Amino acid sequence: MVYARTMTFTVLSVISLLSVWSFRSLKEPILKRGFWGNVWVPVSLTLSVGLHMLAIYVPKLQGFFGTVPLALRDWSLIVVVSVLAVILIDLRKMVIREDKKSKVTQSMSLIQQSSTGS
Repeated sequence: MVYARTMTFTVLSVISLLSVWSFRSLKEPILKRGFWGNVWVPVSLTLSVGLHMLAIYVPKLQGFFGTVPLALRDWSLIVVVSVLAVILIDLRKMVIREDKKSKVTQSMSLIQQSSTGS
């Protein structure tokens, strides 16, 4: 049970930390917006990950937070799940952007049809 709690705590933390880059813009994907536009984002991410590591690997903090150490394979799974979550956020942005473009194109087409028909 403690292992499951540690994994859940870590996955949710890492997803939250990585998604900060995605949520810097509600329209532009991470790669277009860049990672270094705000120097405090990577600084705060680094500090947060460091504090999280302390909660997982320092014995006294393990007792306080109810965590256990995670193995490298656990971290691999955490990173994959977290990166996939952030990719899904960016894919959603692309779908919404394409949907808006298609609605604009349809509207323009209707306007052109009504103006040529008059």
